Amino acid sequence: MVQAALHDSRWPATRTYFRRRLWRIVPAYVVLVVVVLAFMPGIEVLPKHWLAHLTLTQIYWPKLLINGLTQSWSLATELSFYLVLPAIAWWIGRRHRGDVAANTRRQLWTLAACAGLAFAWLLLRTITPVGEFTVVNMWLPNFMDWFAVGMLFALVHNRLRAPDPPAWMGRLNRLADDAATCLIVAVALFLLASTPIAGPYTFGEGSASQAFMRHYLYLGAAAALLLPGFLGTEGWGTWRAMLASPLMSYLGKISYGIFLWHLFVLETGSRLLGIASFNGWFWILWPMTVVGSVAFAHASYVLIERPAQEHSHSPSRRLRLPGRAPGPQHRRPRQRQRKALQNHHSRRA
Repeated sequence: MVQAALHDSRWPATRTYFRRRLWRIVPAYVVLVVVVLAFMPGIEVLPKHWLAHLTLTQIYWPKLLINGLTQSWSLATELSFYLVLPAIAWWIGRRHRGDVAANTRRQLWTLAACAGLAFAWLLLRTITPVGEFTVVNMWLPNFMDWFAVGMLFALVHNRLRAPDPPAWMGRLNRLADDAATCLIVAVALFLLASTPIAGPYTFGEGSASQAFMRHYLYLGAAAALLLPGFLGTEGWGTWRAMLASPLMSYLGKISYGIFLWHLFVLETGSRLLGIASFNGWFWILWPMTVVGSVAFAHASYVLIERPAQEHSHSPSRRLRLPGRAPGPQHRRPRQRQRKALQNHHSRRA
C-alpha cells in the first residue's frame, strides 16, 4: 500500500487482502476456541463465551476473558486494525500519489495522527474512572501508535529505495545495521518494563504514570527488537543470519500457532500438576509450555494453517458466462492498467 501510494503503481486488491487475512487468522483460531471451551478443565463456560470468542468481539464485553483464551484479546484488537487499514491506505493515496516527497509527508502526518490518537486515548482512559469497563484498554485506539511504528518501518523501507530519501531515514537504516545496539536497547527497555515502574506484577492497571510507562516501554522494546529485521543494508550479519536459520524460519512459520496454544498448554499442564498460577515452579512450567506449544503449533500449521493459506492464495475463481467474448468496454480497464504500468516503469527508469 505504501509503495502504491508513493509511486502510483497498481493498488492492492482490498477483497484479496481481506480474504487472505481472514483465512490466515480464523480457521486455526476457531479450532482453539472449540478445544478450550469444550474440553479445557477448570473453567465455567457460558453461551456468551462462545458467541464473543468465535466472533472475536470479546474485547467489547466486560469481564468475558476466560482461561486459555486470555491472550486472544490482542488478536481481536489486531483484527480491528486489519479492518481499518484499507481506509488508512485510501487516505494516504487520496492525494499526491506518484509524488514521492509529498506523499511521504502525507503518510508521516497520518502516522503522527495515529500516534496522537493513541496518546489521547491513553490519557483519557487513565484519568477517567472506567469502573469494571476496563476493556477499553484493549480497543484499537489505545494501540494505534504501536501499529503506526510498524507502518513507519514499511514507509522507510520503501522510501529508501526512491531518490533523495530524508536524512533521518538513512540514520535509522544505519542504526538497524547495528544489531547489537538495537538488541541491548530492546532488552534494557523490556527489563525496565518488568519492574514496578510499569505497574503491578499481577498485570493490574496500576496508576496513570505506570500505564504510560508500560505502554511506551513495550513499544520501544518491540521497535528496537524488530528494527534490524526490517531495515539495514550491510549484508546479513550474525543476527540476521541467525534469524534466517532453518530453526528460526521454522519457528517463524508456526509462530501464530505458538501464540494460540501456549496458554492452553500452560493452564492445562499447571492444573494437571496441581500448580497454582503465579506460584513459582518456573523450571517445570516453562520447558513444558515451550515443548507443548511447539508441538500443538506444528500440528496447527500442517493440518490447518498451511492448507488455509494455500486456499486463500489460489487463483480466484471468477464466474464466466459461456460464449461471451470480451467487448471493447471490457478491454478498456486492461488497456488502462497496461498504460499505467508502462508509465510506472518509465518513471522508475
